[in-house]
Amino acid sequence: KETKIALNNDKDEVRLIAYDGKIIDQISYEKTEVNKSYARVGSNEWKITDVLTPGKENIFPEIESGEDAAAKEDEEAAPSGQLSEDVEISEVMPNPSGSDKENEWIELFNSGEEIVNLENWKIKTKTRTFRIPEGIAIGPNEYLILKFEDIKLTLKNGKNEIFLIDP
Repeated sequence: KETKIALNNDKDEVRLIAYDGKIIDQISYEKTEVNKSYARVGSNEWKITDVLTPGKENIFPEIESGEDAAAKEDEEAAPSGQLSEDVEISEVMPNPSGSDKENEWIELFNSGEEIVNLENWKIKTKTRTFRIPEGIAIGPNEYLILKFEDIKLTLKNGKNEIFLIDP
């Protein structure tokens, strides 16, 4: 939104270029999937993941190989529809003036020590309910912003109630 750069869904390349024209980093891709991103693993490997973590460390619960895969899986993977008392609504922005579609959001916070998979959690207002889709997780001591453009919930500017419901 800020850069006004659109990425093609079938094939594209993203490059980070220094002011002198030198390519600092790049990724090329040919296939995209709904609600999945390309994320860096290690120094120069990219994987498709369904755990979206914009602005945060990449998470890969689907570890494919390695001697310590089971240990890492226990650390990183969170079961679908995980129950947790550590995730809470920490802030809401009902935009009293201007377009609700641009400036409204709900912030969640995970005060726990484990990643929580939010798949099938719900955010409910008096008039609508949003079910969090597959691939959304929140790390320990992390915040997650759910924007209107993603959840399509309008927050009333007057009296309102918002509920966070785990599966």
